[in-house]
Amino acid sequence: MLYFYILKKYCKFFFLIVFSFLAILIITRSSEIAKIAVFTKDVKFVLQFIYLHIPVILPIALCISTFLASFIIFLSLHQTKGLHSLRTQGLSLKAIFLPIGIFTFFLSMTNFYLTSELATKSWYNSKNLPFHFAMQKPISALLAKFQEANQMIAKGDLNQSDQSATDALLFTYIPNYDNLVCVWLDHLHLQDEAILANNVNMVSYIKTQDPSFYNHLVLDYRKFVHAPVNSYLQTYMPELKTKQMDYYTLSQLVKHPQFLSQKSTKMAEIFRRICFGICPFLMMLLGFAFGSNTARDKWHFLLVFLSTLFVFASLLFANAAIHFYKITSLLMALSLCIGFAISTFFLTRYSKGQDS
Repeated sequence: MLYFYILKKYCKFFFLIVFSFLAILIITRSSEIAKIAVFTKDVKFVLQFIYLHIPVILPIALCISTFLASFIIFLSLHQTKGLHSLRTQGLSLKAIFLPIGIFTFFLSMTNFYLTSELATKSWYNSKNLPFHFAMQKPISALLAKFQEANQMIAKGDLNQSDQSATDALLFTYIPNYDNLVCVWLDHLHLQDEAILANNVNMVSYIKTQDPSFYNHLVLDYRKFVHAPVNSYLQTYMPELKTKQMDYYTLSQLVKHPQFLSQKSTKMAEIFRRICFGICPFLMMLLGFAFGSNTARDKWHFLLVFLSTLFVFASLLFANAAIHFYKITSLLMALSLCIGFAISTFFLTRYSKGQDS
């Protein structure tokens, strides 16, 4: 019953923090979500994009949540004298927090799978999601692509499941050439994997003070324009075909012949993912060490605080600067060694009663 109570209390803190961090991290990607929302009014498509980002941001959320939940439950038990009461009954610190350790061990295995397999697949699929949507609804994607960029406007009445548009107006300004372009289309529709446009009127104006520059104003009219969908998509929304190392899952990375000549870089990336996977267990130990040194010796507290800060900084850097494989793997290894050494040292002191 004791183990069930401690684990239940820990899980309550843990999942509350995880969902809070997931919400915060998704909000930080609101600009990317907004760009996707421009492409379609279909809520399912936007939700799919958000769903693909969850495995990418979940490893960071799990690491931070493990640290905070461990810190809170240790501090809670210590302040209510529950920890002291259990230790006077002959239970060691290791025995008290055994269920949390087992839970965090399996959580680390889950985090390793997320980091090495699921997150890479989701990241790659999220990058190609706009292309796959454009293949299904190229007319809607064309208007949205114009509207997405700065100083561009697109307007048109979409109908027939976004496969055609009437009265489409495309307006753009190119600052490098001081060029203003306006295109009006009477009708835009999809037929036989090609975009067809009727009655295309174009006005292009280039600001110039050179009197010999006679073509500063261009008027053009085409009764009919034909453009293959594939050529348009590869120009405006190319599919991500050439994969970088971080787009491969761990199982693909080990076997793929493309990286045989980059053995040291490949091993560094594999090691980085392993370090990232076992981070929740380290965060649990640091959370306990942080809680055990609160309101005690200020130098001990400062040492634990700095080591925790270093581990968090390494995590964030490894997640942001993912292409610097050797640097991030070395930094992760160093942070893990420091974190394990500091947390083990202070928890051992606390367990022996040297800091109680």
